[in-house]
Amino acid sequence: MFCSNRTAPVAPKEEQMRRPRRNHTPAFKAKVAVAAVKGEKTLAQLAEQFGPSVMDLQAKIGQLTMENDVLERALDRVHGPSAKR
Repeated sequence: MFCSNRTAPVAPKEEQMRRPRRNHTPAFKAKVAVAAVKGEKTLAQLAEQFGPSVMDLQAKIGQLTMENDVLERALDRVHGPSAKR
C-alpha cells in the first residue's frame, strides 16, 4: 500500500547546498562574551548584532559558567575559600 501524502524525493547529501562551517577568532569570541557579561542587551539582540544564534550563545554561556564553577572549586581546594575575589 502507498501512502497518499508521500514527500518528494530528497537529493543525496553530496548534492545539497551546504553552508561552510564558520570559525570565529578568539578575539571575536571575547568581544561577544564581554557584550554578554555587560548585560546591556538581550541574547536575541546579541545574536542579531554578532551573528551566532541565540542557542549558540546560550550554549557558550552555559559552558563558560560550568568552566568557571570548576575553576572556583579547584581554587578553593588549593587555597581555601578565602582565595576568592
